[in-house]
Amino acid sequence: MKNSIYILFLLGVAFSFSQEEKKQFNGEIHAIFKTVLHNEDAFQKDAENYLRISDSIVANDFLSNPDSSRNSQYANLEDRLSSNRIANMIALDYNTGNDWRRPKFNRWILSDTMIKVYEFHEKPFLLDRETGQYLNRYTYKPLSAERVLSEYRFHNSSYKNIVVDKEDTKTIAGVECFKIIVSYDDRKFIGFNQNYVVIHEMYVTDKIKSKYNPLENNLNILNTYFPMYVKSYATGLKGRYFEKQIVKLADESNANEKQLATLFKKTKDSLLSEYKLLIESQKAKERATYSPKEEKKNLYHLQNNWTY
Repeated sequence: MKNSIYILFLLGVAFSFSQEEKKQFNGEIHAIFKTVLHNEDAFQKDAENYLRISDSIVANDFLSNPDSSRNSQYANLEDRLSSNRIANMIALDYNTGNDWRRPKFNRWILSDTMIKVYEFHEKPFLLDRETGQYLNRYTYKPLSAERVLSEYRFHNSSYKNIVVDKEDTKTIAGVECFKIIVSYDDRKFIGFNQNYVVIHEMYVTDKIKSKYNPLENNLNILNTYFPMYVKSYATGLKGRYFEKQIVKLADESNANEKQLATLFKKTKDSLLSEYKLLIESQKAKERATYSPKEEKKNLYHLQNNWTY
């Protein structure tokens, strides 16, 4: 009898521990987002190749099926190709005029019912934690059933493959993580080349439970893992990758909102200083081709972070 009671007690403790371990995360998250162009020539070559193939497919389709719903809205082939190229350049984030080098930042504050998301403005977006809808800042009521930011629209995308490597570990923002590699078919490239695959290299933990994560919105991942770092790239677009990382994770039990706001500002200021130095360094390299002696001297000082 005593043994039975003891076993039941152990089972109860184990169950309580597992429940506590996977308790929904409430607190604050700081995340940074970067685009890294490590080989501009390779990226430009692959992007131009994709645009060329896409133009060929669209042109053939327009000439073969001019009255189809996707083609009938255009007066001529030139208009159809122009629209296609603009859409592709936006999808690839290629030659759109956006400064891909500028880092982006998110500060999330999660409670039981709501998420405050600070991005570019001093005042946050308010999101319903259950639906992902915008909330009115004053009434906390949903603004519209349709107003859900794209990055907060959950999906259940099936992946081609997932590799879990618990031997490859890393501590990120104080959290012990292990590596997983997830591969997807890239919808932008389906029909062009079956070798085009999107790879997400992640460091994740399975000790934190949250349907929301600044780095990921695929429920097939979030139901099991909480990503702390993501590096993503398309095999058909060499030379560039996207990097996302949680740099601060504070549980509500030790989250001081004022101190965390100050820390977030310091993180932003530091990264923006690095970005400005990168821009100035690039400008100095460009000027060096026209006035080599003086500009090479300026470039040397910039790269060594000297002032004079």
